[in-house]
Amino acid sequence: MSWALTFVARRCSERLQGDLNRPITRGVPIAALVFFGLFAGLCHRAVRRAQQQEEGSTARAGFKLSPDVAGRALAVLFVVTGVAVGFDPRVRAVQAALLGPTPLGLPAVIVASAIQLILSAPLCWLMPHLMRLVMDARQRGGSLSKSGILLAVVQAPAELRRSRGIVIGTSLYFLVLFAGWIALTSAKGI
Repeated sequence: MSWALTFVARRCSERLQGDLNRPITRGVPIAALVFFGLFAGLCHRAVRRAQQQEEGSTARAGFKLSPDVAGRALAVLFVVTGVAVGFDPRVRAVQAALLGPTPLGLPAVIVASAIQLILSAPLCWLMPHLMRLVMDARQRGGSLSKSGILLAVVQAPAELRRSRGIVIGTSLYFLVLFAGWIALTSAKGI
């Protein structure tokens, strides 16, 4: 009888350990979906309020978001999203194939995330300048579409010439960076 209790207790303990050590597969994507959904809702609300204010409505416009704050928030959001993707098991396999299982004595995912943080740091410089150009174009009646953003960069007024140069320069940096990544993975056969 004691062997049966021991078997049942061991089986329950293994099952409990399996449930406790389950990889995060549902919580993070759902949390990200909720976060981005709420963020999109807040952005939509702010855009609607700004449109109502432009139309002369008596509705309160809320707080005015500066281009620097908006740009830095977008940059942090992009960087965090890019680094978070690196923790997917399929991406980790590519990282391990490219860097080896333990480069510098650390797991490949940590080294790859550090490299990605360093290489994507110019986003924190690019996005505030891009938001200055876009918000200025929006005040002049421009669109927030993809072509509207491109036109905002191309048709920037003289006082925003420095921002236009920074946006074009860092955009070229990222194009070269992406091309280098494609060439590196192609050369390694990944």
